[in-house]
Formats: sequence, structure tokens, C-alpha cells
Amino acid sequence: MPRMHPPGSPLRAYRRQQVEAASPGRLVLIALEQAVAACRRGLRGRAQRIVEELIRALDFDYPEAAGGMLALYDWVLRLLREGRIAEAGALLEELRATWAQALPAQEAPGGTTGG
Repeated sequence: MPRMHPPGSPLRAYRRQQVEAASPGRLVLIALEQAVAACRRGLRGRAQRIVEELIRALDFDYPEAAGGMLALYDWVLRLLREGRIAEAGALLEELRATWAQALPAQEAPGGTTGG
């Protein structure tokens, strides 16, 4: 079960502020981190919901990038539905690491998005 903090806790307020101030690319990274954490804790349903949200956030103004990400997210969902949580988590961790490495260039002036 995920750790829940009281509604008025400073940690919850800090996390909410982080999300509200985040760029679209940073939000994807936060979501990937949460999906990886859910897999590590065996929270298949939570991981699925996060990946489904990542799918809804894809920007099809960049069809090649979005299409590739959609295929990858669909594969992760399939692994999760089959109960292959460790495999899904490993794939999400690779994606998270790649996204974290690419994010500084994406957020630099003149960077692109595609999500």
C-alpha cells in the first residue's frame, strides 16, 4: 500500500508544488518514476493507471515519437496485465533513465517535445 501523508502535511504540499510547477517533460519523468516505484512495490493496478495516463498525455502533433511511445506503453500494459510486473518495471526503469538523460536537452531553449 502506498504511503499516504495527511492532507495538510508539508511533504504533500511540497510534492504538489513540484508537480504544479513542472514542465510537461518533467511531468512525464515524475510519472515514470511513480510507475517504476509501483512496480517495485508490486502495485500492478497503480502502475497500469500511471501508464494509461502517460498514453493519454501523448502529443500526436509529433506522430512518429508519439506512435513509438504508444507501442512501448502498450507493451508495458500487456506485461502488467499478464502479471509480469518485474519485466514491466525493468522496461519502465530503462525508459525513465533515458527520459532523465534526455530531459535537460529537451528543456533547453529550442528543445522539442513529443512525449
